Amino acid sequence: MSDKLKVAVIGCGRMGALTTERTRNSVPPVWMPLSHTDAVQAIEGASLVAVCDVSAEQAEKVAAAYPGVVAYTDHLKMLEQVKPDLVGIATRTAGRCEIIRDCVENGVRGIHTEKPMARSVDEARVALDAIDKQEAGLTFGAVRRYMAPYLLAREAVASGEIGEIHQVVIEHGSDMLLWGHPHTVDLAMFFNPGSVVNGVRAKLRIDPADVDGHVVDCDPVLDMACLNFDNGVTAVITAGNGFNVRVHGSDGSIAVIGDGSRVELRKKVSGRPYELEHEDLLFSDKVSGTQQAFLNLVDFVQNGTHTGIGSGEMESIHRVLFAMVMSELNQGREVAPSEVPSDFFVSGRFGDLYA
Repeated sequence: MSDKLKVAVIGCGRMGALTTERTRNSVPPVWMPLSHTDAVQAIEGASLVAVCDVSAEQAEKVAAAYPGVVAYTDHLKMLEQVKPDLVGIATRTAGRCEIIRDCVENGVRGIHTEKPMARSVDEARVALDAIDKQEAGLTFGAVRRYMAPYLLAREAVASGEIGEIHQVVIEHGSDMLLWGHPHTVDLAMFFNPGSVVNGVRAKLRIDPADVDGHVVDCDPVLDMACLNFDNGVTAVITAGNGFNVRVHGSDGSIAVIGDGSRVELRKKVSGRPYELEHEDLLFSDKVSGTQQAFLNLVDFVQNGTHTGIGSGEMESIHRVLFAMVMSELNQGREVAPSEVPSDFFVSGRFGDLYA
């Protein structure tokens, strides 16, 4: 009898199971394997046993690519019959938190959920309260936090290599808020662990016709945001392209360049204000972020090891995203994440599609 943990994936689209060739050819090696199914197949300690999608054709197509995997269209039936230990959830955001709740209430010990997890704090609490009650493990689809180059950069910051941290600058390009910026907010918090975002200022593109009270029926494009942390650190999310993350300290800086392609350490030279000494830090690209997220869940179930993120941090990430929208709606004033009403709702709609 195998001692591998049983894994099921709910949602058989691009992130669940069908990584496009365009994506494979455009990201650094540390991103692959990206989909939940491919990542689970590539790790020891876990076995993919079932997939589920509301489209029977899609579920059966994906199951056929993995011998022995069973296809379902009803996640409750799958949970009852398969009894998976871990579940990857890669559905659209609508209904995702209820699926997470159903999973942990049916004995699932660890969840890897795509981003964003929710469209309001009320929605998020449906999932997070259930996870806390059942003491289940959680990992998040903002998978850079599990990738070797970002972990290496954070270790260098924590070791004091660049002195006292002053600012995190994230160059992401203008992008839709719920589609792209769970990544940037997560990274801002990842590089400043243990601190709290006190205030947010942001510039977004929102059509007034899409706003009705606490409901914003679109996925606003974010051009710029500034996060002020309680320890004095600021994080600036810019429209600059390239997906570079730069952490600036009193003695130098460290940057993850090109979406995880390279990690560069720069140090000041004594007596000069310039960062003249620089070197590339080496890392392994053999384990992808999605792989590591599932490995963290395996380790959590088997050894009780922390998964790398908790429910409090997950709620904070979403509150910051919603505070960005509120800042724009309030003429760019600083908004505290604690100000966000629990029913403030951002639909994530772009055209006829949803995040």
